[in-house]
Amino acid sequence: MSWLKRNEPAIAAAIIMAVLVAGWLMMPRLMLLVSGGGPLAGLALAIAFILAFFALLWLRARRQRRLEGD
Repeated sequence: MSWLKRNEPAIAAAIIMAVLVAGWLMMPRLMLLVSGGGPLAGLALAIAFILAFFALLWLRARRQRRLEGD
């Protein structure tokens, strides 16, 4: 179990990077999917993707602060 505790940041970073890369690779297909809604729909999708990435980082930092406080 100590192996997991020691490597938890690396595992979390790998998961975050995998989600980011998957979203980045799916972005052209998603942009074509919403293209019928006009340029504002594409802009909203791109903004949502960026905000989701920062929300993920914010939640991770919040969890880390909570764990360090215990």
